[in-house]
Amino acid sequence: MLADSATDRSGLENYKMITIKGLLQQGVGDFRKRMTKFPDVFRSATGETLFPGTLNVKVERKIPAKEDFRIRGIDIDDPNQDLLFERCLINGIPGYRIRPFNLKHGGGGHGDDVIELSSSQQIPYTRDGAVVEITFFRESL
Repeated sequence: MLADSATDRSGLENYKMITIKGLLQQGVGDFRKRMTKFPDVFRSATGETLFPGTLNVKVERKIPAKEDFRIRGIDIDDPNQDLLFERCLINGIPGYRIRPFNLKHGGGGHGDDVIELSSSQQIPYTRDGAVVEITFFRESL
C-alpha cells in the first residue's frame, strides 16, 4: 500500500520506480479552469495547492492509469467523469499524473499515451517539444 495521505511520500522509496521520457505538447486549458474554480477540492484531495493546469506529455506507448486516489466529478461540476491521481516525479519534482476517467466507458482525457501532470511547484524549462522525465512508483507500466 502507498502512503496514507496524498502528500505523505514517506515509504515511496521502497517501491520500484519506472522512469520514462516524453515530449511536452500544448493542452487546451481545461485543468487550469478546474483548478482555479475548485481549488479547495484539489487541495483537500492532494493536501497541497497545485500549480494551476497540467503539463501534457506525449509518450511512445499507452500507459494505463494507476489510481492512488481520486476526485469525484460531482465535486467539480463534472458528474460524468472522475479524476484519477497517481503520485509521480516530474523532472525529479514530486507531482501527480491526473487521468480523467469517464464513468460510463473508462476513457477520458487525451488517452493513455498523453500523460497529464501537475505539481504544487511550477515545473521549470517546460515549453512545447521539451523532453519531460516522469518517474512512476509501480512495478510495471
